[in-house]
Amino acid sequence: MIYSLGVLEEQDIVAKSVRHPPGIDASAVLSLWENENKLLPNFSRYPGPAGEIGPIQVRPGVVKELKGAGILPPQWNSNLQANLTAGALYYDRMSSHYNIPETNAAAAYNGGPYGYRRNSAQGYQAAFNASQPGFRDFVNCMR
Repeated sequence: MIYSLGVLEEQDIVAKSVRHPPGIDASAVLSLWENENKLLPNFSRYPGPAGEIGPIQVRPGVVKELKGAGILPPQWNSNLQANLTAGALYYDRMSSHYNIPETNAAAAYNGGPYGYRRNSAQGYQAAFNASQPGFRDFVNCMR
């Protein structure tokens, strides 16, 4: 989808987001970013209502968890790639650390590892699932 940037500039930004931590599906990162911020690369001057920051909406609890695990990327709150990486690492922890089935990992990303069964988190998972085929095709074209 093309939103506020020119087509070529937006495609370049999205293509750069395909660079992701090893073992994390790039199409999952793109689906999270689509759900969180419609693929907009910008940072707001102020955190959101839950303290979330950046294009992939990294929340304070996520920052604390990633920092405690020693994996919080530097400049996560001001750099697009670092923000996307922080979100990708948290998404990965839903399955690898909390043992949440991959089929619910996006719901857990949204609702937390203990709130992923809530209706709102399941709606987030459904939107994530719906965007996956298109982003998989996009990622495969970029290889």
